[in-house]
Amino acid sequence: MCGESKDSIKFIDISYNYVIISTHTTGKMINLDQKYESYVRNGEKKLRIDGIQERVRGYGYTDDGKDINGYYLLTDNYTLYYNRDEQFLKMEAIREVAHNIA
Repeated sequence: MCGESKDSIKFIDISYNYVIISTHTTGKMINLDQKYESYVRNGEKKLRIDGIQERVRGYGYTDDGKDINGYYLLTDNYTLYYNRDEQFLKMEAIREVAHNIA
């Protein structure tokens, strides 16, 4: 009985480690926390978009269903999208998105 529970625990540990280690992402990863965390924490630090200062509210990765293909920044008024090479792709006004949902 004791040997069976050790085997079960070992299996759970192996499964747990497999889930944590992602094998889907290849290439360089952008450390978003290192790059943008200070913008979210410090309300004084802002992005300048078309001459207007925008506060960063959040950020995250984007994917194509198989791999991480870029990231986004969420400001008070816009969502900005970038590819994995940190090149700007597009900007969506949050009001337009909210209007389309309602």
